[in-house]
Amino acid sequence: MKRIHLLFGVLAVCIAVYCFGFFYTSKYNNYKESYINTLYFIHQTVKPDVYLEIGVDTGKSINLALPQTHTIGVDPVKLSGLKLKNNIVFYQMESDKFFADKTIMSKEFSQKKANITFIDGMHLYEYVLRDFINAEKVSYPNSIILLHDTLPISEDASKRKQNWNGEMWTGDVYKIVPILKKYRPDLDIKIIDSDPSGLCVVSHLDPNSKILEDNYDKIIKEFKDYSYDEIVKFEEQNMKLVKPTETNVKKLLKKAKIIE
Repeated sequence: MKRIHLLFGVLAVCIAVYCFGFFYTSKYNNYKESYINTLYFIHQTVKPDVYLEIGVDTGKSINLALPQTHTIGVDPVKLSGLKLKNNIVFYQMESDKFFADKTIMSKEFSQKKANITFIDGMHLYEYVLRDFINAEKVSYPNSIILLHDTLPISEDASKRKQNWNGEMWTGDVYKIVPILKKYRPDLDIKIIDSDPSGLCVVSHLDPNSKILEDNYDKIIKEFKDYSYDEIVKFEEQNMKLVKPTETNVKKLLKKAKIIE
């Protein structure tokens, strides 16, 4: 009887260890594949002189910037308790007003342009398009612009009205991918399949391009009714997702000519 109890005890311990290992591994793998980890690797690899982030929120992503990087954050809301590193300059204002302020533009970008811009502000495609247009102007040709939430995860999450019931909301940011593909074929666009909703890397920039700006009203009207089903079909046919491994991301950065 004692042997049976001992056997069951050993079996129970083995099951507990296995379960712990399974859940720990799953959690670790999810972290490895998250967009935050991808951003962290990009910062560590590129080591940008200037980093611009539109949409600071809790500060989780902007605080990934290295101490030697001049980091600029823009958000109309500063959350209570938000703690930012000493190398971060925070502008509490809407991104449109930020880019329209000539004094700020001169102060922040007259000497050096942004090597990396991360756009994760208002989750509506017209805002993202304006942010991209403005961010490209303060970038180098070999800079990169990162766009969050370009990989739609569900029809509900992709609706234009934000769901405050605890569910994730990406809005219709996904529209920026077919927009850039159509109107800016000169750009190189890749989507890293980082959890939970992808991280789009746009490279081969042209800071002098006026195409998106000149066609802004036309584009907004054209893509107004672009549906979730259409983006799923578009990405299946036109976008080959990049797995979020360090090797793949490094290859992507080399192709973008942002690293040697």
